[in-house]
Amino acid sequence: MSDFGSDLFPEVKPGRKKRVVESDSFPFNRRIVFALTYEKAALIAMGAIMLLVIVYVLGINSSRHMTAGPKELTRMEAAAVEDTSKIESVPQREPDKAPEPSVTEALGRVTTAYAVQLASHTSNITADKETEALKAGGYNAFSIKSGKYFVVLVGGYPDKRSAEKGAESFRARFKDCFVKSYNKGEGE
Repeated sequence: MSDFGSDLFPEVKPGRKKRVVESDSFPFNRRIVFALTYEKAALIAMGAIMLLVIVYVLGINSSRHMTAGPKELTRMEAAAVEDTSKIESVPQREPDKAPEPSVTEALGRVTTAYAVQLASHTSNITADKETEALKAGGYNAFSIKSGKYFVVLVGGYPDKRSAEKGAESFRARFKDCFVKSYNKGEGE
């Protein structure tokens, strides 16, 4: 062995004796002799640590997708059986038929419109302030509640194409604005 590595392992000199480990725990009573230097022992230890880390990480990733196990089934008892022989039957009344709406009435009830969603706020107060500022600017602005958020919309556009044209005018101030359909009863 050359001078390489003597900086890392100063106790290992080229002429030094190697530590010998004998073991007779192997099958067939063979004697196997291992020549083990400190360098080899350090490399084996580092390899074992890396192997354990890899096994640990793979074990965590595979167990992450497992379920907690089958849920306990709830036992339900059967309801008591009622005696139906004593109940008198009453004839059912037929419901009154409502007149069918005409085609023009059905078209007049279309409630879907398009709007530009400008912002969403967690507070109703800030959404209302934004809405009032837009109304003062002459826009048809309103806010609706959507889940945890209050959404500020400018709208009433009859189709998506005109709503996208309207969205272009807001892109300078509201960078993330987009077109959205809504029911007319929600806002306005």
